[in-house]
Amino acid sequence: MIRKIFLTFFLVQLITYVTTIVGNIIDGMVTGSFLGTSALAAYGLVTPFLTIITAIASAMSVGTSTLLSSKLGKGEMDEMERAFKVCFWTIFFVAVVIAAGIIVLANPIATALKAEGQVHEMAVEYMRAYAIGIPPIFLVVLAMPVMQIIGKRPFLIASIVILSGVNVLGDFVNVLLVHGGMFGMALATTISFYVALMVMIPVIQSKSSMLSIGAVKPDLAMIRDMAVYGAPNAVSMGCRNVLTMLLNGLILAIAGMQMVAAYAAIASSMNMAMAIGSGMSAAVSVLTGIFSGEKDKQDLITLIKLSVIYSVIVNAICIITFMIFSGGIVSMFLKDHSLLLDAETGLKIVVLNTILFSINFCLRSYYQAMKMAITIPYAVFNGLVSTFMIAFVLGHTIGLIGVWLAYPLGEALTLIVFGGIALMKNRRARGRGIIERIMLLPAEYDSDIEPLEMDVASMNDAVAASERTGCYMRERGASDRIAYYTSLAVEELTGNVIRHGFKDGRPHHMSVKLRKDGDEWILRLRDDCRDFDPVAYVKGITPEQKQSHFGIRMIYGLADDVKYLNTLKLNNLIIRFREAIR
Repeated sequence: MIRKIFLTFFLVQLITYVTTIVGNIIDGMVTGSFLGTSALAAYGLVTPFLTIITAIASAMSVGTSTLLSSKLGKGEMDEMERAFKVCFWTIFFVAVVIAAGIIVLANPIATALKAEGQVHEMAVEYMRAYAIGIPPIFLVVLAMPVMQIIGKRPFLIASIVILSGVNVLGDFVNVLLVHGGMFGMALATTISFYVALMVMIPVIQSKSSMLSIGAVKPDLAMIRDMAVYGAPNAVSMGCRNVLTMLLNGLILAIAGMQMVAAYAAIASSMNMAMAIGSGMSAAVSVLTGIFSGEKDKQDLITLIKLSVIYSVIVNAICIITFMIFSGGIVSMFLKDHSLLLDAETGLKIVVLNTILFSINFCLRSYYQAMKMAITIPYAVFNGLVSTFMIAFVLGHTIGLIGVWLAYPLGEALTLIVFGGIALMKNRRARGRGIIERIMLLPAEYDSDIEPLEMDVASMNDAVAASERTGCYMRERGASDRIAYYTSLAVEELTGNVIRHGFKDGRPHHMSVKLRKDGDEWILRLRDDCRDFDPVAYVKGITPEQKQSHFGIRMIYGLADDVKYLNTLKLNNLIIRFREAIR
């Protein structure tokens, strides 16, 4: 089931990233084709600055989604909703302040970006129109992972498709009908984000959602947690921007200005390839938050293994594709056809970094969600130090090829250095698998009692799961009475799902997990059938039905806490109880 959750989350994130990237590419192509060289120069100058603004939005979004998923994993639904409100209004406030600052300071910013004459004027127009859209841009970036968490994937995809469609339509309306210049181009982007936000907000506030947007008191502790979870993303994106600037200077010194243009085409092409790693890391970040909240060691290990496996598989397909179509890809971003061969060669080398880039990004996202101190050094070394260090040495030794090689070699060096650090640091886990050792799981995740995990796909499986539950509990010291009630509840709960949830003819999955945490037993049932709240269902059982739900009613009565959660389109029932029977 974890495989399905991971792949679904990844694919939806990939669709949103690729759709957004394609929209940005069309923006640049329309600007260059219809508004001329000066407009394209203005667009190129302001893009790195606006990328930094987007990095702030991304960091706050990652911080919020990780915080929410952690609350969700712990079953703290009220705290999760409050955290969302606090983060939502904090992000909105930050976005308004940034937007106001850009509108007021657009002139000096354009000057600092080395814009002159007509290019300066166009850059100012573009930034001011774009600034109007910064609040919805920040909130849309926030809503993307949040809508996945609350199980609204179809609405998320629809919102992003609408966003890109309105943006592209607005671009052509601007250049063909309105003739609004660079102000109109940015305004088309702004309007598209407002439209997407108008689709997203009602979905997030719907009755079936776990979240709402309303008044809430500021909570500095939650804002701090959001910042701690999100900071590594901001650091990483900042480092990659600095790396681009440093490599521009290095390439200029080694091969001249024309090769800087070739590098820009390679970097633009790689945005599409690196969307794979970005999508996987987003899935790892959110799912790590949920599984760590549940203190689920095995699911965390499985998650990281899956991220490594699919980083290899999906990126290998990407590499082959880019190798075959490298010429056509770089030609979309390169006007000077005399540079195509150099750019094509560079792209074929740089794209080799995608497998290790994806693995590094997923590991860093895992460390980030676990609040580990290694995260920031990992981000700085991976995003800047390793690649530039190799590029500087090889660039001055073997020329431009050495700069391109620095990308895959830099990712490899990062994995070797930080993998080695993790292996040396985690002496406690010696003798275990290399993935588990690199994960640096805290000591609290170690337990002498391994959890009982079972997949249930039929009534025979339900009966077998019930029998295994009883045996498992008795072997670990539970009384016959509580073991009997629990095993009976497992049979009844899983049987209900099979009878009612599996009958739609679609393939479904259901898992049961039982573990002991100190003197507390924790039973979790998870399935991907239609939404169904068994807690509310039991409350509505009539006197005539009571005998057929004896086990469920007894274990609910004994439990210290019973929670139902629907997240990531999954039904989750979590029951906590102690050995003492009231």
